[in-house]
Parts: sequence; structure tokens; C-alpha cells
Amino acid sequence: MRFFKRLACLLIMLCVSISAGAVLKEKNLNSTLSVLRAELETAFYEQRNSMARYKMYTEQQHKQMVALMQRSDQVALMLYSQKQDFTFDMTYACHEATEMYREFNKRSMPYNNIMKRMDAELTRYKYLIETLSMIPPSMKRMGQAKQGQQPPKYIMDKNGKQRKLPFMLDGQGLHDRKACLDYATALARNLQNMRNNVEKDEQHYQRMSAKLKKMNDYAIQRYNDIQHTIFVNGDQSYLEIVKNMPMQYRSAKADVNEKYDEEKVKIANGGERKVYSQWRGPIVGGLSVFVLLYMLIAGMLSNVLVRWLVPKRYRTEAFMKKKVCLILFVAMLIFAVSVMVARTFMYHNFFLMASKLLIEYAWLLCAIFFSLLVRLPGEQIKSGFRIYAPIMLMSFIVITFRIIFIPNNLVMLIFPPILLVFTVWQWRVVKRHNANIPRSDIFYTWISLAIMVFSTASALYGYVLLAVQVLIWWMFQLSCIQTITCVYDMLAQYEKRYLAHKIHSEADAEKAKKGSMLSIITISHNKHINVTWFYDFVYMALVPMLSVFSLLLSICGRQMCST
Repeated sequence: MRFFKRLACLLIMLCVSISAGAVLKEKNLNSTLSVLRAELETAFYEQRNSMARYKMYTEQQHKQMVALMQRSDQVALMLYSQKQDFTFDMTYACHEATEMYREFNKRSMPYNNIMKRMDAELTRYKYLIETLSMIPPSMKRMGQAKQGQQPPKYIMDKNGKQRKLPFMLDGQGLHDRKACLDYATALARNLQNMRNNVEKDEQHYQRMSAKLKKMNDYAIQRYNDIQHTIFVNGDQSYLEIVKNMPMQYRSAKADVNEKYDEEKVKIANGGERKVYSQWRGPIVGGLSVFVLLYMLIAGMLSNVLVRWLVPKRYRTEAFMKKKVCLILFVAMLIFAVSVMVARTFMYHNFFLMASKLLIEYAWLLCAIFFSLLVRLPGEQIKSGFRIYAPIMLMSFIVITFRIIFIPNNLVMLIFPPILLVFTVWQWRVVKRHNANIPRSDIFYTWISLAIMVFSTASALYGYVLLAVQVLIWWMFQLSCIQTITCVYDMLAQYEKRYLAHKIHSEADAEKAKKGSMLSIITISHNKHINVTWFYDFVYMALVPMLSVFSLLLSICGRQMCST
């Protein structure tokens, strides 16, 4: 797409450089022709250099167009071959189709504007050539004169009498006029050739746009069908699945074999031919082993870094209580950064898709772990980790479902029991650890429990995909909430420890550190606005705006993971 943009800029610049061949009123006609010749000659050589660059960019643009056509055909084949029972596969294909159409329209070439500019330039050159040809002696009379003779200086009037022409160009003027005509004709011819090429490219572009629009319309229709299934129709309840367990098991097994076994095609001699695919067979198992091994390596490296790099004077009792959470935070950070770096060297489509989702999940965990490290003291850090462990692990299972494109029949069979187990787990940690965590985290844990209860009820009632959507949304929203809560906590610590010294006496500042002067400090901000303005801006405006934005961000994150 970037070549389209560069090519458009080059064409517009080319038209502008051609327009530079202009003159103003000189001393006389001969002087005007002399200046015009110089301008047109300069424009001709500039056009020749621009034409060379245009040819190079055109070749690159054609290669990009061919690659785009191949990619669109690939996406179309993927989209039109998906089955309705494989929702994750269908949503991924729809997302690729709509994203490609959006990106194509976003970087569209301004063909109409370019051709309008070229048409205006061609009209200008047409009139310029006509005017140069009609300057006495006109090129028509010059053509009537025999070779080697001067053009006639007299014309016959209606009465048959000779009449001298009103003015004639001298020898230099004729030479300049002839050169101007040659340059103007060459400029117009080259411009017409470019316009013909642009028109052909515009026709290819329009056909590509129509094809992508048709694919986008089909993807949107499939999106609507999926959303209707998720939020309105649903599937059969889990009680009905249990009643028909043998048939449901066979259906799920058949879908798993179809989805993950290597494709085998029978050949004429009775044998089989395997068809390699980047999305099935040992690739899925290999990715699982790779992720687990990579997380293990990241955890070991994190443990080494925390043990060796942290000075002994910082290894206090409070630090040792937070050590496990710190190791997990550093491990997820190493995992996210290393996978981001490795992703730049990947060309495998399945690994690219999976690594993107794993990076997003790792950053979400980093946000939660960092918030716990900053906000909770050593006595509460274990309880804080345990109350969020069920939702974090449940989110990993859901994202794994998305990565491996698990079939619907298998999701309906195994997901409701898994949700029920995790809901009971969440209830147990809430009852055991809520007394040892801050009030804000108590509120978040009850919301997490309510979300999991709602998801479990939805899955048991038949709305399994709705439960998946809700869990993914809450994972993103919880990470945003933890980040915002952490920011508020850091602002409160900054206000107590540093801001209080600037707006109060030493004794009041010490009381503020203990918490007894917090309300007084907040009220006195109005009297010390020159000192507290930045704090007030962040506390009262920036963070609340980020809180509202986090809701939209969580919805977008849920859509990215689900598609």
C-alpha cells in the first residue's frame, strides 16, 4: 500500500513540475518565445527524469498489486470455505476480510484527482500547441512553402489583391517557435501515455475494490449471523447435551479429527497423500509445547535475575514476601518482550496469529502483577495473587480456545464444567482471602465472582460463546482497572510523602504520612495551586478520562481476542 501513496505523490509532483513551463509578458513576441523555449526545455528534461522514477515506481506498484490480488484471493478462499459450526475459524476469516477491505480503502489512490490534473494539463498543451502553430507565419503556410524557401510574406485578399502580413517572425523567432512546438508536443505525448497507464491502473484498482467490497459484505453478513447466535439463539443447554452425551461425544470427536488431524487424500493406486497445512496437525501441539517451554525458560531467567541483580540491602522481609509475585511479573515481561522480538522474524501464519494473542495476554498479566506489587504490602500479596488466580487462569484457557480454533461441539461439551469448577474456586478464595486484602480489591473480587457466575449460568443454559465473550472482556477490563487503581495509589503516596512537605509544615507533613491529614491536604490544594496543579490535573482529569477510555479499550480487546 505504501507504493500506492508514493506513486500518487510522484504523479502529482510530475504534474506540478510540468506546469512550471510558463511565461509572463515579455518585451515582444520573439522574447516571449525565447523564454518559453527555455521553460519548456527545462520542463521536458524534468519530465524525463520524473518518467524514469515513475517507471520504477510503476513496476513496484504492479508487483504490489499482484501480491494484493493474491492475498485477497487467499483471504476469499479462506472466508468462503469456513463452516458455520467452527465459530472461531469463521470470526478469524471475517476479521481478515474486513481488515483488508478497511486498509485498502484507507490507503486508496486518488486516481480521479490525478486524471483530472492530467486532463487539465493536456488541454493546456493542446491550446499552447494551437497558439504556437497559428503565430504568423502559421505552420500551415510553413508547410505549404517548398523546402528551402522562405514562407510567403503576402496573402491574397477577397478582391484578389496582395496584402502584406501584419507581422512576421524573424529567423530566431521561427527557430524558437519550432523548438517550443517540439517540446510542447513531446510533453503532451508523454503526459498522454502516463494518463493511459494511470487509467489502466485505475480500472484494475476498481475491480480490486469491487472484489474486496463483495468479500467484506459477505463477512459482515456472517458476523451478524454469529452475533445473532451468541446473543439471541444460543445452542442447546448442557442438560440436553448430557442426555445426548454419546451423540455429542461422537460429533465432538469427529470435529476434532477434522480440525487437527493431517489432511490425507486418497490417490489412484490406493495409497494416501498428505497435505501440509500451517493450521492443523502437529503444528498445534508444537505451539503448545513451545509456549510452555518458553514460559518455563522465562520463569527460570526471571528467578535468576531477581536473585542475582537485587542487592542484598533491598532483600528485606517485605521484599521476600513479594518475591514470588515479582518473579512472575518479570517472567511475563520477559515472555512478552522476547515473543515480540521473535515475532518480527516469523513468517508462519499460525505462529503470527498465536503470538499476537499471547503477547496481549502477557501484557495483561504484567499490568495485574505490577498493580499488586505496588499497592499491596507483603502480608497481603499472597492473598491478592490468589483471589485473581482463577480469573487469570480461566482467561488463559479461553485465549487458548481462540488460538487453536477449537470446534463449537467440543466447546459446548467441556467448557461449562470447566467454568463451574473455576467458579467454585473463585468462591472459595473470596471467602478465605477477602479479609486480608484492601477494600477496592474486595469489590473487584466480588465482581469477578459475579462475572463467572453469569458466565457459568449462560454456558449451562446454552450460551457458551456469550460466556467466552464476557470472560475475555472482563480480563481486559480488570487489567485496566488494576492499572488505574495502581495510578491512584501512587498519586496518594506522592501526595502524602512529597507534596505535603511543600504545602504544610513539617509536623503536618508527618501527620499526613500517617493518613490523618489527607482531607486537610486535599482542601488546601486550592491555596497552593501553583504547586499542586499538575497533581490535580492527573488526579481529577487525566485518570478519570482514562477510566472511561478503558471501557472502550476493553471492548476492542475483547473483539481482537474473539476474532
